[in-house]
Amino acid sequence: PIVTGNGMSTGDRYAVVGGTGDVGYCESQLSPTGGAPAAPVDNTTVVLAGMTKSPGDFTVCYRLDGDVWNAVPRRTGEHLIVAGAVYALSDPVPVLVNSSFNLWIVGFGFDVAADRYAIRSGAEGCAMDSGANFSAAQVSEDRTRVFVQGAFVPAAGM
Repeated sequence: PIVTGNGMSTGDRYAVVGGTGDVGYCESQLSPTGGAPAAPVDNTTVVLAGMTKSPGDFTVCYRLDGDVWNAVPRRTGEHLIVAGAVYALSDPVPVLVNSSFNLWIVGFGFDVAADRYAIRSGAEGCAMDSGANFSAAQVSEDRTRVFVQGAFVPAAGM
């Protein structure tokens, strides 16, 4: 992420914390010395580079030198969403070989145009599989769930 503002300096600190909250959320999550030191490009821009996060909802927090922690709003007005699948649920449980089942994939920021899925045996894996596109009807409005109806287990099992 890129954080923009005024009066940014090397005494500032930043953090990306799990969850979202109202005014005071960052202050309640971080100590005055928490987070990481900022390295401003100039007095108006800080690039938060090299981050790795698991899928989920996050809040970008910034603390000007000597001030309190504040949540940094995104231009879209949303919090930071790291996209990706978190877990899957099936019906029935367990899934039987050579039978159909329903599958729910739960995560964040699913994209109908870009994301794909594949169901393969544990021995096969999915690394080299191009998979199938999600349809708009399969992805929930808030883009946190995908429903695959009538999925099928390959004969090799899972």
